[in-house]
Amino acid sequence: MPLTQINIEGFRGISHLAISDMGMVNLLVGKNNCCKTSVLESIFLLTGGGNPEVLMRVNNLRNLFFTEADDFRFVFNNLNYKTELIISGEYGDNKSRSLHISPYNNMLAIPATKVKKNGQTDHADVNTATGEPIVNELVFKLKIKRKNSKSEEFEGTVSYNQNEFTFNPSPN
Repeated sequence: MPLTQINIEGFRGISHLAISDMGMVNLLVGKNNCCKTSVLESIFLLTGGGNPEVLMRVNNLRNLFFTEADDFRFVFNNLNYKTELIISGEYGDNKSRSLHISPYNNMLAIPATKVKKNGQTDHADVNTATGEPIVNELVFKLKIKRKNSKSEEFEGTVSYNQNEFTFNPSPN
């Protein structure tokens, strides 16, 4: 079933975008670097079942390769982890999906957006330029609502530790 509506918040260059009345064929037009590709990527992420590997595929299509934990920043609007990243869509017949991608520091076991600067800029898990914790994990929470049924929730992660990425898709 095709998307009838999509809402994008905090993804790449998009702070907020809502597109409604989508049809079987939709045309995106605009100047270079106005986020047309980001709209397509957000749809790809939303339909990807919350699988964190989809994000890597999307970046690879742009020739963006994550090589360190702080590269996760490229997914968030204005490179800011504190920006909430939500992609949601409706499919008609009371079906919908929403994907929340949240930054996390699994070494400190706290959401990166909740940590305040503590002056320890020489700590290995702190960005020396900003004093903020380095995000080494993204948490993908997908919520699917089907017609006449309860919502289902799925969670996956992608993390970066010791120069290696680990993908943990939802077991469902």
